[in-house]
Amino acid sequence: MFGKTKVTQNHISDFVNSKINTTIARLNHCFGTSAYIIHPECAKLLKSRCFPLDNRIVNIPLLNNVACFTIDCMMNSIYKEIDAFVSIIPFVMTPHISDDYKSTIE
Repeated sequence: MFGKTKVTQNHISDFVNSKINTTIARLNHCFGTSAYIIHPECAKLLKSRCFPLDNRIVNIPLLNNVACFTIDCMMNSIYKEIDAFVSIIPFVMTPHISDDYKSTIE
């Protein structure tokens, strides 16, 4: 589920007990850095291809040509060239996004 509504502990329990069939799809474009499962060799490849940030131009559907100023934009420039995949339905839902979560960060 996506939206501005906070997830409740009931949502998390429902998710854990659900029989959702997760799937993956080839990743072409994505912004944001939420969670990754990455092989060490692929991490080295991403590091070598994304740094230093060079403000390269990336063509992204609906946005056209975008100058890369951030790491997630730089990663967009190489997703099509590597084995990058996305899970459309989440594999994980964590309590830190629930209403009753108390952060220890001040």
